[in-house]
Amino acid sequence: QDRIEEVDVQPVGQGGLNFGWDITEGSLCNEPPQGCDTTGLTLPIFEYAHSGLPPSGCAISGGQVYRGAAHPEIVGHYFFADLCSDQVWSVVWDGAGGVSAVEDWTAVLRPASGWGNLASIGRDAAGELYFVDIGAGEIHRMTSTGPSPAGDLVAPVAMLAANTPNPFNPRTTVSYTVPSRGT
Repeated sequence: QDRIEEVDVQPVGQGGLNFGWDITEGSLCNEPPQGCDTTGLTLPIFEYAHSGLPPSGCAISGGQVYRGAAHPEIVGHYFFADLCSDQVWSVVWDGAGGVSAVEDWTAVLRPASGWGNLASIGRDAAGELYFVDIGAGEIHRMTSTGPSPAGDLVAPVAMLAANTPNPFNPRTTVSYTVPSRGT
């Protein structure tokens, strides 16, 4: 639980998949450390280490598939961030257990002031993405040039869709105050 972060996929209609914990951590053997039996396990479509070259970090935060209309070129991309490194990536699942594209969005989406800590990614009813920065106390909406600071395009109450990848409640409302410009 301290070496690899992973992205798993459970296709619609295929409930009950076994993602391997604690036999594996990502695609690496965990119990036992070598030679584990992965028969019947669904391995991750993407993974990264806690150290080394990017992508790297400590914990995947958020995770949403882009379904909006503002950016048709990225429909179907699964966006996720790392809580410690504040890196943002997208992957496109190839439907066969792997990914057909991996893109690093960190430089494109980072606001001028930087991220405080990306804790979640939400999606509105139109399929547009929102990045929750708990360190800065802001919610940023993805726009054509990157996120805009909370206050420009974010309503006073946001409903985070699906609470994925770690659902704790099918409906969660996050309330926040959008400060006026100049305060």
